[in-house]
Amino acid sequence: MQSLTLHSIVIAALTLVSSGTIVPANEARVAPANLTVRDTDITYCSGISGTRGCVSPCTTYDGPPTCLETPGTSCAQASSNVLFCSGSGCTGTCNPYSSCIKLSNGYCFAPLTKSILISV
Repeated sequence: MQSLTLHSIVIAALTLVSSGTIVPANEARVAPANLTVRDTDITYCSGISGTRGCVSPCTTYDGPPTCLETPGTSCAQASSNVLFCSGSGCTGTCNPYSSCIKLSNGYCFAPLTKSILISV
């Protein structure tokens, strides 16, 4: 029997939501032929200001789906929907970018984020 990690379960769940069919976790990492995998541009920062929102120091990632280790993240801005996770390795509680609290400069408030899941 194949062992499943939480990361593969999350990927499978995202595939289920987007396609409406159940896909085994080991197949969920490969985008369907009719789906274009696009790069995601995300900037995440550990600094936050009450008047200016998200501030330096910040890190930017522009690339394909992955799990980013982002300890100390307080806020972020992304070009597509990502999941902010409370545990390393994209584990723990993961909340979608689309439901975040927006800060004054367009960034999302994402306290206690330790990893960010970028999916297809």
